[in-house]
Amino acid sequence: MRAQRGHPGGHLDVHRAPGAGADDRADVVMVLFDLAADISRPITDAERAYSTSYLN
Repeated sequence: MRAQRGHPGGHLDVHRAPGAGADDRADVVMVLFDLAADISRPITDAERAYSTSYLN
């Protein structure tokens, strides 16, 4: 059965690591927040060199 919004009989498969809980969700939110903050400014030369150093 497909999950339907507002339908109590709907089924939704959620795959989560054992022990995952509210703390893990908070970590994900913080990572996304940090990424959003980082992309709102230009990358510095030092950051560019660090992020591409594995290509050399």
